[in-house]
Amino acid sequence: MSSRSELEASLREVSRDLDEIRLLAIESPSLNVTLRGLELQRENYLQQLESLGRTQLALHLNGPGVRGEEMDARILGGLLVSLQDTVSALAQTLVAKSTRFGKLPGDLLGATNLSFTSTFAGSVGITLAGAPEASYESRLVDTDSALDASLKVLVEFLNLVEDEATGDDDLIETVLPWGSRAFKHLRDTATVLADGKIETSLDVRDSHGGPVNASLSRKAAERLARVLDRRFLRDEEIRIEGHLGTVSDFRNRVEIVEPSGKITNARVDDSLVASLRDFYARDVVALIATQITREAATGLERTFNTVIELQLKEGASDIT
Repeated sequence: MSSRSELEASLREVSRDLDEIRLLAIESPSLNVTLRGLELQRENYLQQLESLGRTQLALHLNGPGVRGEEMDARILGGLLVSLQDTVSALAQTLVAKSTRFGKLPGDLLGATNLSFTSTFAGSVGITLAGAPEASYESRLVDTDSALDASLKVLVEFLNLVEDEATGDDDLIETVLPWGSRAFKHLRDTATVLADGKIETSLDVRDSHGGPVNASLSRKAAERLARVLDRRFLRDEEIRIEGHLGTVSDFRNRVEIVEPSGKITNARVDDSLVASLRDFYARDVVALIATQITREAATGLERTFNTVIELQLKEGASDIT
């Protein structure tokens, strides 16, 4: 497919030719044939530009679970379902910050829906595409769609999983703020890949043509399935008051000491990291998302805290 700039140049040229012929206002069989040909060219260029405006996801599957260019339909079906559910749950987190209960809104499901469009050679290759949000001619806003944003988050996370330097707790703490729904679907995706002995790579071209990609080896998929093999015991938000003490720039963690002496250690949401300096060594009111999980294999319970809102306590002053 031609680039966006090439297609736009061709579209302008064809549109100009069409206008010139129509201005002639001459009835001629040969001109009518030429006119129809130009109209078909214009429609073709518009279709290609609209296709460029759709998010594209190329899914390349290989590994022991793939035999040549064949794989078990149940594994492939399970992977596509869990991948779709993961993307929609991530979008809900990014857009509405509500992922615990109830069905996802229909408009969000529509905005994040992926459609099968084609296959490509090389083991098992599948191309998926997002729904066109608007025709090319009416597309005015160059912002990330919900689908683009959720796929970018997913790609970044999969690259994190593939990095052996990333600790298990770091992976869990990355996923937990996305909520139990995204946690479950991401676990299901990893489990399908691990159990099916599948390795995968994802090549994403967002609705503006920007490419991002990730790969997940069989080993990394097995690790992710193991790390996420736990269930939520409690998922709640609590508000505490206390003194913001230790701040770790490297891991974006803080300690909040309550008047009773209780110390709460928490990760800080990415949106708050840049403003931490304004709260250091001061009395604060913090809204903390608390998740308690139990590992399936060991029964070990773990508590993970994330500061999602932070403000100075009324009358707070610097501690010197």
